[in-house]
Amino acid sequence: MSVHVYNMAQAPSSTVDRAKKEAGRILAEAGLRLDWVDCPLTSSDMDRVPECRQLRPTNLTLRIIPQAAASLKKEMIGFALPDPGGAIHATVFYGRAEEFAEAFSVSTALVLGHAIAHEIGHLLLGSEKHSSSGLMKAQWRKSDLRVQLRFSSKQAESMKEEVARRMERAAPLSAGRR
Repeated sequence: MSVHVYNMAQAPSSTVDRAKKEAGRILAEAGLRLDWVDCPLTSSDMDRVPECRQLRPTNLTLRIIPQAAASLKKEMIGFALPDPGGAIHATVFYGRAEEFAEAFSVSTALVLGHAIAHEIGHLLLGSEKHSSSGLMKAQWRKSDLRVQLRFSSKQAESMKEEVARRMERAAPLSAGRR
């Protein structure tokens, strides 16, 4: 699977790269391997990265935006709108990641990476539900980010099944383009 990353917050690329690495590590522990594609923000630059124009069931879209709307709960670092049919869009709030990082005395990249993995989890689990522990908790505490938050084994299996389903669905599309 590929994750198309749109850094609309214009966050430092070094921070975003470390966050992608952290999210990739968490997802790899769950048995998932994702490719990260940094996509341009303007359509005129899109020709430089043609993968960003491809809409496939195996592509996810991640937007990193500057701030959350004031009406959203303060503990909300991002959101995904999962759908059992295979939603693909997740959003994380860079400003909130910075706030959490400062409050928890950890790096912004660490918080952002966990938020990215959490929202991708929602997309692949097809649910907005949160768990009572682990990465998919609704609210993290300082102590949570001091240990390595993970997906549960059940969540990992469900996500692998979803990736396999999406790959299978994409196979006829790929065969038709040869």
